Amino acid sequence: EFGSETCYSSDEVQMEVIPLPVIDPGMDETFCGNVSIQNLETFDPIGGTWEGVGIVDPATGTFDPSVGEGVYDLIYWYADPLTGCADTTQKTVTVAPVPNADFTIAPLGCTDAPADIENISTGATIYLWEWGNSGTSVGADPSYTYPDEGIFDVQLIAINDAGCEDTLMLSTEIINPPMASFSLTPVEGCAPLEVAFTNNSIGQYLEYEWDLSILTTQDALPANQIYTQGDDVLEYPISLIATNFCGVSEALDTVVVLPQPIAGFGTDLDEFCSPWTVNINNISVGNPDTNEWDFG
Repeated sequence: EFGSETCYSSDEVQMEVIPLPVIDPGMDETFCGNVSIQNLETFDPIGGTWEGVGIVDPATGTFDPSVGEGVYDLIYWYADPLTGCADTTQKTVTVAPVPNADFTIAPLGCTDAPADIENISTGATIYLWEWGNSGTSVGADPSYTYPDEGIFDVQLIAINDAGCEDTLMLSTEIINPPMASFSLTPVEGCAPLEVAFTNNSIGQYLEYEWDLSILTTQDALPANQIYTQGDDVLEYPISLIATNFCGVSEALDTVVVLPQPIAGFGTDLDEFCSPWTVNINNISVGNPDTNEWDFG
């Protein structure tokens, strides 16, 4: 358009304003500091580039929580391949602290007492215990008694308010308290009586102390012993003490030795004139039931 006899002129150009791409970075996310590399979720459209601390792959949007506890502002840049228009958006990723699961447990315990355990974890509010035998407990200071002997892997899972968890596993061996027991073969008989011993004690890591009346020994199984006679029936008390980490137990029995009869007698005179009444003294030992005399 031109003006007549003036310097005025005008023109008209039609322009199209293309909208910026709509970018959705997804919701803010929280990761625990001890997890592996994570994929950022629900961002749209794909094909852009992520920037910021902790980003491992800018194209796929992977984040490494090992950068440490804290709050990280991440930028997502995207250009529309059709229009060339580009825009950026932001999301926040929080790396939450991780609790430290830690406890001590005695390497050796007993079936008749609670396991000797101490929870020294930090940064947790929930404690889950697995005792290695399908038994479980919940709580900071549990009390658990194993019903059976064995070696068990005890696991503690410590969880904080952010849902982050840490795990520790330790082993313990559980044994039975001692139960002393033995048998004698035979338990009664005539002298000289040979007696064999059988150790029937129950328990683990047992130490023994035998008192056989005629000797003592710490062997698990004593050798056969010969018990001699007396003038009458003799009783030899036998004891076995079994000891381990969990306690002491004692078993008692008695060997009964019946004497062999030994004939013996004496007279008031060794030589005398007939007729004479002889006084005879029976000095037989061995508790004979009957006596047979032959006066020649």
